[in-house]
Amino acid sequence: MERALRQALLMNYDATEKLNFSIYNNHILARRNSTNETPPKPEDNFDYIDNGWDNNAGLNLKFIVNPDPYRYREMNFYSQFIAGSNKYRSEAIFTNVNKQKSSRVGDSTGILIGTDLDIHHNANVSIEYLRLKPDINSRNISTRLYDVSGDLYQTSKSYNSSNIIVGELKH
Repeated sequence: MERALRQALLMNYDATEKLNFSIYNNHILARRNSTNETPPKPEDNFDYIDNGWDNNAGLNLKFIVNPDPYRYREMNFYSQFIAGSNKYRSEAIFTNVNKQKSSRVGDSTGILIGTDLDIHHNANVSIEYLRLKPDINSRNISTRLYDVSGDLYQTSKSYNSSNIIVGELKH
């Protein structure tokens, strides 16, 4: 069985004709339960549970430097916070013959700060800084594996992070 809940919020406010604020938040909760059944060998039947969430929140600030339609220029500042977590667990159904199980926990966080500025009516410069733990589409994962007697036989942890600075000049 799979279940998911999604929420999105956007709030936009024009403080003046030249100044605009916006705040947004996207949040997802998900849960998946499943069973793997092997009829000839009931000791190999497992239950699986996977829970996870992701959140993405941000703030944008736009300032119109020159509202003239022939020489329009604007300046934008923005920030974004990214976070997520997953918990995965599997366990043998018939624990009297098989105590095998596994547990995996993964987390991620990130922050992005940036600005872009129209330096001419047809040229733009932008710069961004990203701090990601780990990359934007994965998790730092801790794993614990237990054998058929229920004894812990393997643990592992993956961890990485990145600092990225991006600049661009568009014409």
